[in-house]
Amino acid sequence: MGNSHQPVLPLESSENHDLEKVMPGDKYGAAIRILTSYRLTVTAPRIAVLNIFLASIVRHLNAEQLCALMLNGGYGIGITTFRRAIYDLASMGPVSRVLVPDQSSRTLTFYELADQPIHRHLYCTQCGAIAEVHDSGYEEALLRRLRPQGLKPANVDAALVGKCSDCQSEALSAGD
Repeated sequence: MGNSHQPVLPLESSENHDLEKVMPGDKYGAAIRILTSYRLTVTAPRIAVLNIFLASIVRHLNAEQLCALMLNGGYGIGITTFRRAIYDLASMGPVSRVLVPDQSSRTLTFYELADQPIHRHLYCTQCGAIAEVHDSGYEEALLRRLRPQGLKPANVDAALVGKCSDCQSEALSAGD
């Protein structure tokens, strides 16, 4: 997650810019293509959010991590504007939310690029790792049960929590 992976977006915090002038070449092309595929307005904050996801080696990031990467990347966008772009993209489709119940009756929210088929998440309460589970049979069965109720799944997943196999092994080893 170092700065070397983060492209610099030399823009002010204003929402709309002449993107062709400030973003020559294809440096931001992938982010722009994602936005246009969802028929969303192309803005500097939205491009910054998507670029951070595209450049990050970590798939699941919370808002604080995204803001830190934005600040370290020199994007020149205000935090409030940037956070609004995160929330907008999560509600409009290009980004998904992963909700993790916390032991203190709170919910942790992580975000990911919505570039994968529908899947589930497992969250380790000890090390904080998030694993993805892709099971098309399960997803199809779930959709079959939701359709008669008229419920269309949102772009949000509530993660299942527990201890990953690594943490379980460490606990067993420590108990010896």
